[in-house]
Amino acid sequence: MLAVALLVATYAVTRPAADRAVAPLLPALRSVWLQVHVLTAMVGYAAFGVAAGLGLMPLVIRGGGDRWPAAEEVDRTMDRAVALGFPWLTLAIVTGAIWAQNAWGRYWGWDPKETWALITWLWYLLVLHLRPLRHWRGRPLAALVVAGFGLVLFTFVGVPWLVRTVRLETLHGF
Repeated sequence: MLAVALLVATYAVTRPAADRAVAPLLPALRSVWLQVHVLTAMVGYAAFGVAAGLGLMPLVIRGGGDRWPAAEEVDRTMDRAVALGFPWLTLAIVTGAIWAQNAWGRYWGWDPKETWALITWLWYLLVLHLRPLRHWRGRPLAALVVAGFGLVLFTFVGVPWLVRTVRLETLHGF
């Protein structure tokens, strides 16, 4: 977590002065729905981050003896974290659609950020449907959960970067 905080702080400090300047919020950003949308997304993303951290354990650690929790306990906790994050991500998409309707007059526009949020949601839906199957338990499910968090990171950080770099048309470029 410290590495992620350091990465975000470094990004913020290295932005051009014009990007860091204090200015009044755009009208689209002056909505309680934006706050609810961001809160629900962050809770979902955090739960998926915990799940991915747990998913790394069976992928990276071999054996480990008494120092590490039992594989079944790690699997169960990872499952619970995904099960916790999924409804929050669902709420994030719903509240984002409500906010979009208020701000731009449409619920969904296949914007790159919206599309990748849907892809991430579908990925975790797949994880939730595969987890009861015996041959998907353990390392295979852990790999899917870690890959899912890669999608979360791409949706949160990669899509805005790609939009700026390639100059894609978006309403999410604040």
